[in-house]
Amino acid sequence: SVDPLCLSRQVAVMDAVRSVLPGNEASQDVFRTRGGFETIVRLVIGVEGALGSADTAGAAASLLESAFALLATATDPNGRNLKSQAAMQRSLGEGSSGDLLTPPFAMDISFGDTVACGIPSPSTTNVTYLRDHGFYIEFASAIAATGVLDDVARARAVMNLALELIHPRLVLSPGGKRSNADKSPDAR
Repeated sequence: SVDPLCLSRQVAVMDAVRSVLPGNEASQDVFRTRGGFETIVRLVIGVEGALGSADTAGAAASLLESAFALLATATDPNGRNLKSQAAMQRSLGEGSSGDLLTPPFAMDISFGDTVACGIPSPSTTNVTYLRDHGFYIEFASAIAATGVLDDVARARAVMNLALELIHPRLVLSPGGKRSNADKSPDAR
């Protein structure tokens, strides 16, 4: 049995790490080189079978949300606090300048060995590391092992977290139709 208090503490630690990464490039390298990504997978594996009670299911959902948020921050710490950008765009309304919801490139784009400034950023190195070390498969397998994908609503929530890593307007709607978040403001 998984202790919900333990899961809450793990969430707090991940959130603390996530708060440090954007302002400190060295911490992004340390996160990668000291097993930060592997630890995310181990924490998710530890949630296996935790969906039995409402308390542990809620704590497990928070852990998954924090894991996705930490992953997003470690791979693009400066520009993609996706939920904040989406909220800001909505609050600015139609007359705002620029499209905050459209990042200049997808999260998992590969630049190969060439980078504009000659030295890859830690976040670019982190993306390459994840791809080269099979992180995405391990992470998906760990999530599947929790049993969260057995329930359609929970599976949709996890898919939306994964899709937000690519772009905040990519979401699965409950009815299978395109969500309003993916429509232009004029089409609403």
